[in-house]
Amino acid sequence: MKRFYIVMLIVFGLHTFVNAQCLETVPFTEDFESATAVPQNACWSEAGTTYTGSATAFGLYVGSQKSMRVDYGGGQGDLLMLTTTTFDFSGEVAGELTFDWQSYGSWHYAGDYFKVKLSIDGGATFPTTVWERSGADNGLQGGTCSSGSWPNGDWETTAAISLPGVGGENDVVLLFEFLSDPSGWSSGDIFIDNITVVGATLNNVDAAASVSNFEPYYLVSDVVSPTVDVLNNGDSDVTVDVTLVINDGTLDVVNQTVTSSAIASDAIGTVTFSNWTAVAGNYIYTATVADPGSDTDLTNNEITGSFEVFTDDPCLYTLPFTEDFESATAIPQNYCWSYDGTVYSGSASAFGIYSGSGNSMRVDYD
Repeated sequence: MKRFYIVMLIVFGLHTFVNAQCLETVPFTEDFESATAVPQNACWSEAGTTYTGSATAFGLYVGSQKSMRVDYGGGQGDLLMLTTTTFDFSGEVAGELTFDWQSYGSWHYAGDYFKVKLSIDGGATFPTTVWERSGADNGLQGGTCSSGSWPNGDWETTAAISLPGVGGENDVVLLFEFLSDPSGWSSGDIFIDNITVVGATLNNVDAAASVSNFEPYYLVSDVVSPTVDVLNNGDSDVTVDVTLVINDGTLDVVNQTVTSSAIASDAIGTVTFSNWTAVAGNYIYTATVADPGSDTDLTNNEITGSFEVFTDDPCLYTLPFTEDFESATAIPQNYCWSYDGTVYSGSASAFGIYSGSGNSMRVDYD
């Protein structure tokens, strides 16, 4: 038993050491100048590649500068995959990628593609494609590489490519993926250089709690399924923690924190909380969006409201019934009345209370 315990310690220590060696902070640039091969070290991998050519799927081209060469001269349906080292964004709120590339586009069939995919789980899955080009309509033409020529210094640089959801993550991996059209023979090699990964500096970070789906009242035993909408007023994707508290005047009957998915700039993300079974009483709810880091406006991070839970439906009246508006202070006078569906473009309000010799409802036709 003691011998087994010692072996386990050694294996665990080695695994930790290897991971630490492959964890890169940002900003990071790979210009291939010190590389002697591709993959250039054990932190990069071509695992998953299917290549039937006579050379190598990936290679190093040495011209006026070194660059990575992707061989499209293999076979029909070849799938070439190169994963990067792991990047640490734990101190960042967002991330971006740029790289230089060249290709001779007319040697590519329509089904050829070049994609960059993103993983935030250490390369276990790559669910997000952040950039892509296809052979259709010469979409794989990058730079001015022409027939019979190799990279000549006239590269095409990508625009800044957003890396959604990487903020705060320390297990980010990129996949450069290339497919050779199964129905054609492609030979338009692709060259890549100056792969640069940075933490995006945001000019504005503002996550706002915008609305909840609470009704003004419920009946006892109703199942309430709370949601809170978060509006991202910032410049880049953001992920936030949202806390919902429902208090009955004495104690918190609900106190739950849920992490949102990545919310794009100027988009709304809906955060869903656990169901709650209504119990008679008066309640106040508060939904709070935690500061995602350097939030420029914390005044809009919280919304509050109230609702009531009844044993019997408060909006079900017996007959005869009279509404004389004498006790009303506004229209609708309570949550049993509604003007949902009204389209009104006036400067006052569609409905109001007119107080003369007796209160009455006023409908604005102006």
